[in-house]
Order: sequence, then structure tokens, then C-alpha cells
Amino acid sequence: DPHTLKNLVDDVGLEDAGPLIAHVSNRQLVHLLDETLWTGARPGDPDKLSVAELLRWLALWTGLGAGFVADKLFELGDDFCALTFSRLVNVSDYDMSARLLDEHTHAIGRYIVRVRVDDEWDAVQTAVTALWRDYPDFCEAVFARLSFRHSILKMFGEDDAAQVLDADASHDH
Repeated sequence: DPHTLKNLVDDVGLEDAGPLIAHVSNRQLVHLLDETLWTGARPGDPDKLSVAELLRWLALWTGLGAGFVADKLFELGDDFCALTFSRLVNVSDYDMSARLLDEHTHAIGRYIVRVRVDDEWDAVQTAVTALWRDYPDFCEAVFARLSFRHSILKMFGEDDAAQVLDADASHDH
């Protein structure tokens, strides 16, 4: 059951649990992520997504192969991917970006993707490029949710998107 699996992963340690994680069902994976990625400072506080834990999971998945990470992200859905990638990367339309590409910035399709945590670019880049390669329409939809948007009234940026994603995730969680 998912609770026993979580205890086993805790005992082994996430970094050593790769072979076990490679065989979990999507339901078990959702439970593991729900238990490990969400933390509250004190009981009763709203849970927040832990970027450090998320990066540990991405490193584990990328260690199991680019196809594996793409499949898992796709199976977890666009809400999960939008929320998690909102913590890991900035996404903007290619034609809106005047930024120079560097080792932490990548052009993917019509988007510029820049990692927020420079030390973790390898795992994030592997995940994003694998998702783009294996599920381009899905990845396009996720990037569209994360990219800067203009309207007649104002420019919607990453703060607006983060508030919407946080509210959606908190409600779902």
C-alpha cells in the first residue's frame, strides 16, 4: 500500500530508491509525492511545495532515464507540471525575450526557458527537453500556462501565474 511504500522509501533513502521507484504505479507515485513534496511550517499552516524535495525527485527520475522522467511527468498531468515547473523555471515567449541564451537558458520551441536554481540546471533541462521531445503538445500547454501574458489591462507575469497555481494546488491538496 502507498503508506508502506513511503516508509520503505524513507528507510532506504530517496537517492537509493531508484529501482523501487521505477516500478511504482501512478497512484503510488502520486501518494509518495503528496507526502514528500508538501510541507507546512507548523500544524494547521497551509502546505507549501518544497523545491528542494522536488529537485531530489527530478534528479532521481533523470537518473532513471530521460524517457522515464518524461513519462512520469506526463502521467502526473499538466496541473502538476505547471505547478512544479513554475518553481523551477521562468518561461517566456521567444519573440518577447531580449535575454541572451547562456548555459542556464534554453530555447525550446517558441519559448525561452531559464532555470531559477542555477545549480540544478542539468536535472531540470533533462526533464524539460525530454518532456518536449516525447510529449510536445503537452509540454506546449504547460509552457503556455507559465509564459508571460499580455492583455489590454496589464501584463500578467510569473507572480500572477504563481498565485493562480498556488491557489489551484492548495485547493487540490
